[in-house]
Amino acid sequence: MIASEELQLPHVTKEQFTEVMRRFAASVNIITSADGEQKNGMTATAVCSVTAEPPSALIIVNRSNRSYGTIARTKKFAVNVLANDQRHLAAHFASKLPKPFSDVPHHSGTTGCPLIEGADAHIECVVIQEVDIGTHTIFVGKIVATGKSNRAPLLYHEGQYHALAERAQQGLSILQSKLSDTAMGPSHGKDQPAAVPKTADNLLMLLQKRALNLRQLFWRAHRALNQRITEKFIERGHLGMKPQHLTVLSNMNLGETPIAALAERAQMSLEGVASIAEDLKRIGYLQHLGGEKDKVSDAFTFTDAGWELMLTSFNILREIEAEYDAKLNKGDMERLRRILGTLYG
Repeated sequence: MIASEELQLPHVTKEQFTEVMRRFAASVNIITSADGEQKNGMTATAVCSVTAEPPSALIIVNRSNRSYGTIARTKKFAVNVLANDQRHLAAHFASKLPKPFSDVPHHSGTTGCPLIEGADAHIECVVIQEVDIGTHTIFVGKIVATGKSNRAPLLYHEGQYHALAERAQQGLSILQSKLSDTAMGPSHGKDQPAAVPKTADNLLMLLQKRALNLRQLFWRAHRALNQRITEKFIERGHLGMKPQHLTVLSNMNLGETPIAALAERAQMSLEGVASIAEDLKRIGYLQHLGGEKDKVSDAFTFTDAGWELMLTSFNILREIEAEYDAKLNKGDMERLRRILGTLYG
């Protein structure tokens, strides 16, 4: 076997690694552990199944995280898959609260590890192998207990949280039921149902495709708008601007803004928001406030250059609105506003 050093493979930077890994969509999990009265929880996406025989899964934990010591001592952990209405728990367990479970409904599982009420699913494990790599440890656990609620999971992608369309799926289920009741149509003669050219399943598939296309359309429109705004910033000399910067800037307070509040508003992880905010600090638009050790206590505020940037953004938005007005007539714009108002309240 040829050693990797001999192959002279290209070097991947930390920034390249972070950027590409953000593209890996994953469920959002809370890894829980307990040692007597001490209960810990940490937000993580680094969870993976290993084998079905024996049933096993692995987690990856930074050794600086307090959960590491508990799992290393007790050799037990649980993975709670968050449901799509539990994104607040992702930010909660990404913090360093002294008693993280004091206000979180839960019960103890078979292993004694906390199981979060309302989660989409959970597994409980006993550690059967540990591997240290860099600053992290891989814990491989044999699964000894499982549970599920069949709720829609919370997902993480590109530094943001995303929810599956649970209510849309429920609506389709109701529609499927109604279509099944009426698909035979009115009777033509005694006990002679009319022929139906399209079945309920076919119509349901069409509706699902249209719903997917609609979501894709809005997502593309959102990305296109951010890209257009970014281009206009660059034209005005703000060369360091990127589309993801707009997500953080548009959720800032007029005064100081805590990282935790930014993460909740932007529907992003604390780590993702902190990374973008630090980038905006580096190019001179934000000023860092708060402690260095606890990300939750961190806060940012605008610099003078940042205020100038926000004033510029108002002019840019007026220009883009004028561009849209030139492409759409007044009636089209009003219909679009009504549709968006109906969808997003």
